[in-house]
Amino acid sequence: ALLAQALATEILIAALVRTRADFGPAKMLGSLEVNLCILAPAVLGILWSAKEWVSVGNVKIDGHPEILANQDSKAQKAAADIVNEMIKISTTIQEGAMSFLFAEYTYMAVYIVLFSI
Repeated sequence: ALLAQALATEILIAALVRTRADFGPAKMLGSLEVNLCILAPAVLGILWSAKEWVSVGNVKIDGHPEILANQDSKAQKAAADIVNEMIKISTTIQEGAMSFLFAEYTYMAVYIVLFSI
C-alpha cells in the first residue's frame, strides 16, 4: 500500500510538472491586479457591514402587538412590562458598547501616535 501511494504521488508530481511546463514561466501580477486584490475584499467587507447594520437597525422591539392582541388584558400588561424592560436592557447594552468602543479607539489612537514616531 505504501509503494502504491508513493507511485501515485510520483505520477501526480510528474503530471503537475508537465502541466506547469505547458503554461510557460510564471508571471507576476501587475500593480493594478495587486491593488485590486487588496481593495476588493475591503470594499466587500464594508458593503457587507453596511448591509448588516441596516438589517439589524430595522429590527424593532415591540413585543409583537398582533400576538398581544389575542391575549387578555392582564397578559398584555405583563407583556408590555417585559417589552419595556427589554428596551431598557438594550439601551444599557448599546450605551455600554459605545463607551467601550470609545475607550478602545482612544487606546488605539495613543498606540498609533506613539509607535508612528
